[in-house]
Amino acid sequence: MFSGMAPLPIPRISPIRLADLDSVVVEPSHRASARLDPFWDPLWNGNSALSWLTRADAERASASETVGAYDERTNPATLLRGLLAGNRDFIDSIAALRMWRNATEDQIAAIAGWIDPSAPAAGKPTRRRRPARPMRHLWRGRVVDVGKFMLAPGASAAMPSIYRVSTDPPARRLFDSLPLAVQHCIADGQPWSSGHRHDRHNLIATELALRLAEHCEVLAVAGEDQATAARLDRSGITARQRRTTNAGDLLAIRFDGLRIVFEVSCGSSPAQVLKKVEKWIEVLSRCTYDHSAVIVCFVEAGAPDGSNRQSVTSIADAILTALAQQPGAAANRLRERFAFVSWPWWFPAAGMVDPSFATLRVLRPTGPSAAPWEETHLLDICDIGYFPMDDLQQELDKYTPLGGVPYWLR
Repeated sequence: MFSGMAPLPIPRISPIRLADLDSVVVEPSHRASARLDPFWDPLWNGNSALSWLTRADAERASASETVGAYDERTNPATLLRGLLAGNRDFIDSIAALRMWRNATEDQIAAIAGWIDPSAPAAGKPTRRRRPARPMRHLWRGRVVDVGKFMLAPGASAAMPSIYRVSTDPPARRLFDSLPLAVQHCIADGQPWSSGHRHDRHNLIATELALRLAEHCEVLAVAGEDQATAARLDRSGITARQRRTTNAGDLLAIRFDGLRIVFEVSCGSSPAQVLKKVEKWIEVLSRCTYDHSAVIVCFVEAGAPDGSNRQSVTSIADAILTALAQQPGAAANRLRERFAFVSWPWWFPAAGMVDPSFATLRVLRPTGPSAAPWEETHLLDICDIGYFPMDDLQQELDKYTPLGGVPYWLR
């Protein structure tokens, strides 16, 4: 049995500039070093939510400055013609929001691959440019809502806009009218929906996915719809037999096929974390470690100033508690299939990174009961082992058509 007060070793951190970490991204404006850090940058002002405006709301207040910032010439019919013509900027921007729930304009550009000529150079303060062309058209076409950080007017104006897919009827009708191939690119066979609307959480999860894709040796990253228990379960049970419907926040696939599910925790209580771990235990217990090839990594990302931030130790203890209550955990090698990390261990300040992020250094509860947490690197086969996947190419082919996957991984 684990002790509820088991010590948690804090990894040693030797930060370097994020811009100095090896990157596979050629376009400078698409690199993490050119974007805001949704964890460290002073964006939230004590809140974890954004101020949102739908196109319908804007039309009811048409004299507002926000509406005037957008291109008035686009309408849903114009947008539909562009989508039907295969405009990848439109399609991939919608797909990015459908997969990642909400994202900054700079994150969308990095995922979709378009370049905003009005974007400021990295590190240079600027009065915020008008929204980029793809986002102006999507807004005017009633496909997206626009969000702002709730900061002082001057500070807010200098921040990028944030977007989410709209749930208004025009957006649903537009999606339903698209060819099936385009619908699949946008939603991977799923219906039109906005998903969970946890603003800060979603921006951090999106940024983590982009940094994984840029700096780590992974073959694919994908969002919540691709990180469900149903998709990851290889036990062969039917949907009716499966009791849990949980999903991670994002999925990364290592070069050999190992699938790493990330659960981002931005203020979850220990009880909520415990419930999540129990659900993943139920999923993972159906298959052997070698057959499932799944590791679940919890990422603690509470407020950096300590407000509304759960204790790092309490989340780690919740993981230990769930494992200690599970009979057969040792035989099923469940302790090897869970990992834990805190955002500052990888990214100790805005624009900074610990080099160990490139190999995903984490803690796993694989040690003795007196000191259960041991350091390991999820991308190092010497630490985790080799998981050759016979159907790896078939697995990757599932992600290639998806416009929400960062463009350099498609």
